[in-house]
Amino acid sequence: MEANHTGGLLASWPASVSLDAARLTTMVVDNVSDNHWQEGSSGYSRVVIRRAPLDVRRGTAGRAGWEGPHDGIPVWLRPSLAGWLSDCFWTGTYRGQPAYKDDLIRRMERVLGLPLTTLPGATLFGSMVKKLESGYAGLNIIDWVLGNVANRAQAKALDAMLAEAGSTYTVGLDSDGVSELQDRLDPTLTEVVRTAAEPGSNAEHHLARAWSYLYGRHPDPSASYWEAVKAVEAAARPVVSPKDNKASLGKMIPSIVDRRDKWQVVFQLDDPGTGVDGIVAMMRLLWKGEIDRHGTDKGESPPTISAPEADSALHLAATLVRMFTVGAIALPT
Repeated sequence: MEANHTGGLLASWPASVSLDAARLTTMVVDNVSDNHWQEGSSGYSRVVIRRAPLDVRRGTAGRAGWEGPHDGIPVWLRPSLAGWLSDCFWTGTYRGQPAYKDDLIRRMERVLGLPLTTLPGATLFGSMVKKLESGYAGLNIIDWVLGNVANRAQAKALDAMLAEAGSTYTVGLDSDGVSELQDRLDPTLTEVVRTAAEPGSNAEHHLARAWSYLYGRHPDPSASYWEAVKAVEAAARPVVSPKDNKASLGKMIPSIVDRRDKWQVVFQLDDPGTGVDGIVAMMRLLWKGEIDRHGTDKGESPPTISAPEADSALHLAATLVRMFTVGAIALPT
């Protein structure tokens, strides 16, 4: 269990509950009476209060302007982020002044290609904090610190700050389990994808990579789509082609079709084959939709996958992974 030393996200954790920071998520709820934790099937969620300000509730100010979501780093979030960076880099005091991990700050400067100039009387840490006013440069700093400096408690504290400020970003995990900034989505939608596959399975690994490639700070829709396909292949092989550990969707689709009348599906239909046809149609749509899988023979640049296509592919893949995982389609034993 991680020490509760941030005074932020973990401070109001119920004393009667054993804390496992890996199972915590953050939600935002308007107009609730108090901060509280609620237990769900996959862990505990901290409800972050965002009660609308008085002028918004009375209609003298626009709700959208307060509610967001707000891109970049809004001015009301900068002081909190500066404090968060201080918590991550602080090492103590030296000659009565705060001391920070300057070696790590210089490393970040090199990796991000983000020059930090120090004026007379200024500090390297202060130069870094000043970059929070530079929009995406500041976001790059926060993202790098998440993946290279912050511990789990600090990552969770940042996630609460972003939620409370109405940011478009949230803290998620990349395919290697390292914290990163990601686009904020509906928590219900996030949970559907996150729980589609068996924990620790190859399908779960590929879905996590697809999610990171799509919603991370450096999106790659083509890579996301590729990982989504791999997730379905990993979930479907034990069911469709258990003796072929390299079977692709292109090979498994006709294998299902050839045995159309032998499959059992959970849908109660007069013709069970109709349910099989529906699943095959979903698999075929995912397989055929990966338009950049092959090059062209006409000297043209291969087509590219767009973000909306990758988004649809990811959520279609999550549905298929879930169906194969829970036995929604299976051969009689």
